[in-house]
Amino acid sequence: MVPKSLRPLVPYLKRYRRGLLLGGICVLFNNGVWILFPQVIRKAVNGLNGGVTREKLATYALMVIGVALDAWMLVPGWVRGETTPHSARNWQRCTWKGKGF
Repeated sequence: MVPKSLRPLVPYLKRYRRGLLLGGICVLFNNGVWILFPQVIRKAVNGLNGGVTREKLATYALMVIGVALDAWMLVPGWVRGETTPHSARNWQRCTWKGKGF
C-alpha cells in the first residue's frame, strides 16, 4: 500500500497515525464545506425566486450561517473560545495550545 520509496518513513509515521487520520478527515470535511457553500447560496437564490416567505427566508439564512460557521471552525489554528474571525483570517496570529504558529 505504501510506495517503496516511502517505506523507510513508516516506522516514524506509525506513532502519529491517529493524528494523521483525523487531520485527513478534517481536510476532506473542510473541502466538502467549501464545495457546499456555493450550492447553498444557489439553492437559496433559486428558492427565493419562487416567492419569499418567512419560513423560506429563515431556512436559507440558517443554512448559510451553518455552512459559514463550519468553514470558520475548520480554519487552521481555530481554538474554541480564543480564536476570533479576525484572528482566523490572519492565521499567523492564531495560537495552538498556547503557542504561535
